[in-house]
Amino acid sequence: MKRLISLLGSGLLCLLLFGGAHAQGVGSSGEIKGTVIDPNGAVLPNVAVAVVGVETGFRRTAVTDDAGQYRVTNLPPATYDISAELH
Repeated sequence: MKRLISLLGSGLLCLLLFGGAHAQGVGSSGEIKGTVIDPNGAVLPNVAVAVVGVETGFRRTAVTDDAGQYRVTNLPPATYDISAELH
């Protein structure tokens, strides 16, 4: 059974963003990276993470590794919504 979990405002998963949207050039692109954990602090591997531009709908995805970490790169400057789906 799949559960779609909104990471913004959801008590089911905690999303830790470490240095999100770091510019890699002169305002050209950035990245969002973080760790997905459950309410008890355990990392969650194999979680599909979606990063979607609020105004544009631009979408990139990643899957968390064994340490619950993900990284989405080459993002144009924008505001993004982040969500995850636990399989």
